[in-house]
Amino acid sequence: MTWQIETAQKNLADLVERANAEGPQVLSRKGRKVAVVLAYSQFNGGRRKGGSLREFYARCPFKGLGMRIRARRDKVRRVRL
Repeated sequence: MTWQIETAQKNLADLVERANAEGPQVLSRKGRKVAVVLAYSQFNGGRRKGGSLREFYARCPFKGLGMRIRARRDKVRRVRL
């Protein structure tokens, strides 16, 4: 489910309850998805040690939310060592 930030603030207890019962809850601001609230058990599940990156993404709680990750196109910075 997608929540407007203002609605989520007013109904925080309900938001947390739904995250525990139904899975990740998406927060939006001005129509853009900006954050996800998920149950601690799902969050903690992603911190397991071992396994490949592929396995991590296969069990990721964000799978199926339609989120896109884009590469940044920033210029390379010079760093003095």
